[in-house]
Amino acid sequence: MPPVTRVKRNIAANLAGRGWAILLSFALIPVYIRYLGVEAYGLIGFYLTLTAVATVVDPGFGTTLTREFARLGGGTPEPAPATVPAPGTPATTPRRPADLLRTLEVLTLAIAVAIALTVAALSPAIARGWLRADTLDPELLAQAIALMGVALAAQWPTPFYSGGLAGLQHQVTLNAILAIGATLRGIGSLLVLAFVANDIRAFFAWQAVAFALQSMLMGAMLWRRFPGEARIARMRLDSLRGVARFTLGVWAITMLGTTAAQADKLMLSTLLPLVQFGYYMLAAAIASVATLLVGPIFSAVMPRMTELVAGGNPKEVTGFYHGASQLLAAVTLPIALTLIVFAPEALRLWTGDAAIAAAAAPIVQALAAAAALNALVNTPYALQLAHGWTRLGVGMGVFNLALAIPSLWWGATHHGAVGAAVAYALVCLANLAIGMTLLHARYLRGEALNWLLRDTLPPALASALVVGLARLLLPADAGPLAMAGCLALTLAAALAASAVAARSTREYLLGIASGLAARRNA
Repeated sequence: MPPVTRVKRNIAANLAGRGWAILLSFALIPVYIRYLGVEAYGLIGFYLTLTAVATVVDPGFGTTLTREFARLGGGTPEPAPATVPAPGTPATTPRRPADLLRTLEVLTLAIAVAIALTVAALSPAIARGWLRADTLDPELLAQAIALMGVALAAQWPTPFYSGGLAGLQHQVTLNAILAIGATLRGIGSLLVLAFVANDIRAFFAWQAVAFALQSMLMGAMLWRRFPGEARIARMRLDSLRGVARFTLGVWAITMLGTTAAQADKLMLSTLLPLVQFGYYMLAAAIASVATLLVGPIFSAVMPRMTELVAGGNPKEVTGFYHGASQLLAAVTLPIALTLIVFAPEALRLWTGDAAIAAAAAPIVQALAAAAALNALVNTPYALQLAHGWTRLGVGMGVFNLALAIPSLWWGATHHGAVGAAVAYALVCLANLAIGMTLLHARYLRGEALNWLLRDTLPPALASALVVGLARLLLPADAGPLAMAGCLALTLAAALAASAVAARSTREYLLGIASGLAARRNA
């Protein structure tokens, strides 16, 4: 299959699979609130925060598999030929891809078990000393938190196996499993709450079962991608040689980035009552719609970017980089700007509660802006990983953390949830501005201005124009059809503006190539 066709197929598969998972989860949030109440939903929000924070102990094994398998060209890993041993030494048959997979798999499962045991041991302290529940019994809280640990451990192998399938370009299979898992978790949780037990503990117990089934299925499908002989693998720590530095770099980036990204939620989970924290998590959930398409696109872009960098063709890397950047901007900025301008209407339509809409709208606006800024760094991040350059990500992680902790603390303590959200958005803006400058100083020199003027600004301006006109024309009580029409027009305008920018970018790159060729001939 041609590489461009494969990338388009993978993006489509990612949009279908992960889009369904996110949309289903998003649609069920109001239902969970009706069954469990806002305070119990605050506990679900704490679980989501805990899940994100737990990635600080994720060494980046999934990303390592993606990069290593993608460097094979997206093919099926074959066993390496047997080596001829020196006299007096035993024969060995290195199977590096399979041995690497087995080694990282064992380490991943060990971390999962450690997480479950750690969360269970800390659950009484978290229930009594961290969370501020008004009506939930501390003993019930402790049991629910222990079940959170089990669910988190069951979920832990999923990103690892996902990285392997993505690197081998089997993203249709990957997303089919993700869609099945999301349906099993979402619909299953709803049935458990409705017919088995209207209890937050039952919710987390079912999440653990569903995640375990998803992880096992995903692992089985990944191993099936190896030929029969290549599946004979064993744990070999020496198989980590050559990837250890990259893995440690990814781990450091993930740890620092996650800590900075979740600092607001960690602080607010103890600074605010659980009910108020539930409102904040509602705002974070709806703001995350702005990044709905980011994960699927990144999962398709990163392996292809790795292949192009390994191929050593700078022109192809530059063209693909700009195309991916334009696509991300065109599908992210319209949604973010629509949420910023129509936050009260979106919340009212989603929750059916005018009071919640009024309280959470300012939080949504700030967090939607932060989500859009974070989305724009994904293509540059893929370029860094494709080159194996993790130093910038680590440095920016340290900077973001140093800036985020005091900023979020001041915003939360002086202006509550809204202050924390605004502070987080400002940290994201600083990260984007500084990170992009440093990246283009090393790779794709001279392309920073093109990224801004050709990739990002056209869809941003087109989206702002359409959303601004819609705000003037639509009434404050606009219905769902009017809101959907506004979003559709905004997306269409952004994609059209991006297409025009893409053509001008191609012409610009061809002009550069012609100029270089003319100078060489001269």
